[in-house]
Amino acid sequence: MMRDTGCEGVVVRRQLVDPGQLTGECCLLLRIDNTALLAEKAVINSRTPFLSGEVKALCIPDDIYDIIVGNVDGARSPEDPDQGASKARCSKEAVTGS
Repeated sequence: MMRDTGCEGVVVRRQLVDPGQLTGECCLLLRIDNTALLAEKAVINSRTPFLSGEVKALCIPDDIYDIIVGNVDGARSPEDPDQGASKARCSKEAVTGS
């Protein structure tokens, strides 16, 4: 997982999202390398050191991080992570449906 202060949303690896979490909507995501990608939208329950609770996220299939937490309501500062939160990697522990 990564806390990205240059990001304006939450991005999650598509493989970690269950079909029931998808909203049926898509939006255009502009990546750091200036390429565009059509990303599915989902509502997930995040459990990370920087963000916990239900959030809207964009799903992309080939992200190098399980979840990227940008500057969204409720996100903790990069200098102030919740030390008791899940630090799960490569699993659904940090991204759940409820």
